[in-house]
Amino acid sequence: AAARMWVKDGADPHGFVLYDDMGDQQRPLISPRQFDEFYAPVFGRLIEVAHELGCEFHLHSCGKIDPLIPALIDWGLDALELDSPHMIGFEDLKPFRGKIMLWGCINIQSTYVNGTPDECEQEVLAMIKNMGTQDGGYGAYIYPQPWHINAPKQNIRAFNRGLKKYGDYAKNADIWGR
Repeated sequence: AAARMWVKDGADPHGFVLYDDMGDQQRPLISPRQFDEFYAPVFGRLIEVAHELGCEFHLHSCGKIDPLIPALIDWGLDALELDSPHMIGFEDLKPFRGKIMLWGCINIQSTYVNGTPDECEQEVLAMIKNMGTQDGGYGAYIYPQPWHINAPKQNIRAFNRGLKKYGDYAKNADIWGR
């Protein structure tokens, strides 16, 4: 109702984002069966209304939530935002490439705060190769409050360098073997 009213009152949003951390370091906080039972009526409806309004619906979630991602895809979620993609793991994210847009930051629990600038730059390449496809599908963003996590300035700059170096897929076709 709030989204519909906002648009009715003149707003022209491109999309909506919901923040709901649904996992811990090892697993989802709820089983996939319970997730489908309890969340489908809510998330499914929110996504449906966003799409009816011509908007995208994105979800932020930290945690090892890969067992829940198939349901999110089935419900029509447009994108999943991850601050710590290492919690899921690149190998466990690969099956979802091309099925849902994955976006996020260099892993804020490790690389961004404790890595070297070179490791930060290389993680950009790893995220593109493991969370995207040769046609796109990975979106990067700079963590909005780097001072909250004590991200060193040189790592923030390295993230930007990595995006400039690897972010243009057409200029980096060799990373896809073409």
